[in-house]
Amino acid sequence: MNDKAWNKDDMRYQIIEDCKCGPEPFFVLISSYDVDKDLDRFLSALAELLKEGHLVAYRGGYLEDETVSVTLADLKSYVDTRLKRGEQLEEAPLVCQEYSFAATPKGIERLAEEDRPV
Repeated sequence: MNDKAWNKDDMRYQIIEDCKCGPEPFFVLISSYDVDKDLDRFLSALAELLKEGHLVAYRGGYLEDETVSVTLADLKSYVDTRLKRGEQLEEAPLVCQEYSFAATPKGIERLAEEDRPV
């Protein structure tokens, strides 16, 4: 039993699980949620995971080698820019560079053994 694992119903767990095998673009991650209902909670969970070192962020595509620092304010600004331009968050952005996120070893420790990458 992994005593560090979070509950599978926790949004943070779901985000880490989605990012466990490599960078996932923001638009792919948000597509699993109801944007109208869950956006603020999703952004807060994402920012918390980044701040605590459970995720790393990339900007401009999934093959970038260098991580970038991203805060809750950065995420909100990114979302606001896209929404003001009429973009759907569940689609790849046209008006700005996309963020992508990958789980760190610290984040993967929070997954149950059966959910970890092989």
